[in-house]
Amino acid sequence: MEDIDLYATVFLVSEGSAIHHVPKRFRTPELCLEAVRCHDKALRYVPEKYKTAQLCLEAVKTGGNALRYVPEKLKTAELCLKAVKEIGSALQYVPQKYMTAEFCFEAIRQKEWNLQFVPKELQGTVRSMMKAAPKKIPFDKKIMITHSMTDQCGIIRA
Repeated sequence: MEDIDLYATVFLVSEGSAIHHVPKRFRTPELCLEAVRCHDKALRYVPEKYKTAQLCLEAVKTGGNALRYVPEKLKTAELCLKAVKEIGSALQYVPQKYMTAEFCFEAIRQKEWNLQFVPKELQGTVRSMMKAAPKKIPFDKKIMITHSMTDQCGIIRA
């Protein structure tokens, strides 16, 4: 059994979304945590009984679009905002009760394309916020991420 756990862990470190290839009986909470730390979409294959607030937070830290696979009962305003700050397109998975102009502004600030996920009743407010906001940083002023700045999962190290 330990050989299987070791094999599955090594497999997941190289490709977190590969958890769907691991037989369900071998998907432990620890293995699922390692998978979501390497790939946000791995949350899709985590058994519901292992989806905790902490595991879902780890998945969202890895990639905001993991919010798509977070059970509704575990979605909080804080988790949703973290997801939207990580990637604006996660706005489409934010429950209506947390959909505020501030959430929407955060998504649109990243890419105007995310306006499609903003409820119609908030679009005017968000557009006004965009006009008042400072302009984006030119590409040549942004920090470039190099391979040496990432861990074995491709995640940027703090």
